[in-house]
Amino acid sequence: MKESIRHGGVVRCDMAFVDGEQNFKNECSERFVTYSVASLARSQAANADWERVKVKLVKWPGNPPAGDNKKVDLCPKHSALVMTTDELKAHKLKRKEQRKAEKLAKKNAPKKPRKQRAKKGSPASP
Repeated sequence: MKESIRHGGVVRCDMAFVDGEQNFKNECSERFVTYSVASLARSQAANADWERVKVKLVKWPGNPPAGDNKKVDLCPKHSALVMTTDELKAHKLKRKEQRKAEKLAKKNAPKKPRKQRAKKGSPASP
């Protein structure tokens, strides 16, 4: 995440563990500080091996901190968690199979018995 400071800009590493209740834990404290114009902070960070990638391309330790099409900044230490094209294809295939299995399980689940409706004209039984 890019932030502005009084005389420059800061790029902060977005790596964090997000649990099922959307609580952020173990956030990375790495920061890239530059004292040039804040709009140049990301390009300077990229020259220092920082990466800016889409959320869906990162192997997160928990849930992702943002939507799949958002971008995150990663420090050099966490840049290794970015998936290669082969890993991304395998991940997509695995998710597709998982969704298929869930759909099949839902389809084969036993149905709830229906309650019979009261007929018109007859009094409803208590």
